[in-house]
Amino acid sequence: MPFPIRLKYIHALFLNREQSGKTTPCIYSWNLGNRDVPVLASVQFNASRIPMLVDNSAKRIWVEYAVPDCDACMDKVINELTSGSVSSRQQR
Repeated sequence: MPFPIRLKYIHALFLNREQSGKTTPCIYSWNLGNRDVPVLASVQFNASRIPMLVDNSAKRIWVEYAVPDCDACMDKVINELTSGSVSSRQQR
């Protein structure tokens, strides 16, 4: 990715079945501490801190992240997209 990202949470969706037979969605979340991941880096998670139940029973698992402001990253992407173009450089 041409932008750094800030890791926020891992979320897991479970469907809890009640005695009545009704299914209720429930989301559990684990805080990732707002750690920044630099451009072109990879991330490895220590799954030992997340219960095995998540791996076996969660219907969906996803990572919530944010893209911090990075003017240099944006300029690089714009330059790559507009290089060789006859038209003038686009503005944000």
